[in-house]
Amino acid sequence: MKILLVILIIIIVLSLIVAYGTYRMGFYWDRTSQRDPLRLDENEYAPYNDLMISQVKKILAVPYEKVYITSKDGLKLFAKYYHKSDDAPVEIMVHGYHAVAERDFPFALKFAFERGHNVLLIDQRSHGESEGHTVCFGVKEREDVLLWSEYIVKRLGPNVKILLSGVSMGSATVMMATALPLPKNVVGVIADCGYTSPEDIIKLVTPAMVPIPVNVIYPFVKLGALIFGHFSITAASAIEAMQTIKLPILFIHGENDTFVPFYMVNELYDACNSPKKYIYTVKNAPHARSTFEDYEGCARKMDEFMTEIGI
Repeated sequence: MKILLVILIIIIVLSLIVAYGTYRMGFYWDRTSQRDPLRLDENEYAPYNDLMISQVKKILAVPYEKVYITSKDGLKLFAKYYHKSDDAPVEIMVHGYHAVAERDFPFALKFAFERGHNVLLIDQRSHGESEGHTVCFGVKEREDVLLWSEYIVKRLGPNVKILLSGVSMGSATVMMATALPLPKNVVGVIADCGYTSPEDIIKLVTPAMVPIPVNVIYPFVKLGALIFGHFSITAASAIEAMQTIKLPILFIHGENDTFVPFYMVNELYDACNSPKKYIYTVKNAPHARSTFEDYEGCARKMDEFMTEIGI
């Protein structure tokens, strides 16, 4: 009996060690890391470096107001607010995994400013100036988007119109947020290269991080998120949210995306039950670079979409 107890304790301890290791690899993030918006990219992103740096420099020169809210679990969250006029709509822009907001949205910001929109450029929890150390792949971040939406309504009044816009994990976040009781002021969503669910993308990228069959390691990944990250990977799903969405939505995706596979946008579009759903794909664009590769095409499609929803 004692031997069995010892074996059980060893199994539990080893399971917790492996689970913690997966948490540190996939979910823990030092928000002081990689904060330079002008850092150079490598591999498939390298051809866009000059374009990215040029446009980001222009964005960094635009005046903004620092604003803060507190998350449901007590984190101090930060955003940059760019105000154009009291009666203009607000675009809430939500960046991706381990990203810097200005790097994900340099051309979306350019378009928003040219259109005369106000912009709330948020730092997702555990990124930039927002507190936290756990990236939840949109599960908790979707609730932060709800709070930011409520902040905008409180600030600008009951008639303000809000557009949710996300890239990569931010795209999945805003899609999942549509399953929450968002203010009626939210009139549309732009989802750029979002994944179908946290579970799907984690299962997809895990083999590249850990040389262990995904079916073996995934239970430890779920356990690590639950015990050390305090969230469930399966608590939210973008594709499930699309089955109930009523808001107009525009999907954008690069056809050469090797991180969030291109087929996911088709799955999301097919699952989407919105009466107004649109899709625009960009040939040759890698992950999160559609507006870099084809700004004119993306801007034209965004213009059509925003005109359709009245902002």
